[in-house]
Amino acid sequence: MFKPDTPLIQLSDDTTQTRPNYCDVVEIDDFPPTTVERLLEYIYTGCIKLPSDLDDIGSLLAAGDKYELEELKNQCLHAACIQMNFENVGEIAILAYRHNADLSIQREIRQFCQRYVFGT
Repeated sequence: MFKPDTPLIQLSDDTTQTRPNYCDVVEIDDFPPTTVERLLEYIYTGCIKLPSDLDDIGSLLAAGDKYELEELKNQCLHAACIQMNFENVGEIAILAYRHNADLSIQREIRQFCQRYVFGT
């Protein structure tokens, strides 16, 4: 699910080592609460019910990228690609670029553009 050297685990370790008698509490305040809930669900279970809203998928993708959860990132990008249409292909392409999508996702976006946007 996640590697022991992910930033989330490193943050937890750094906090407990620098503050004696500190509770193991990690605050994640740079994502909406629903995104954090889904992130924790994925970390603890390895499963996730992906949101249907593209903005929510993007937020979860950003969290997966920040905490180096590659499989979560791939699942989010695949879910975004399923919803791909003329109106959102640019947004999905930007998400894929920003979060270093794997080659299969990049290929899927490129093929969509070639087929439906450029007509080749």
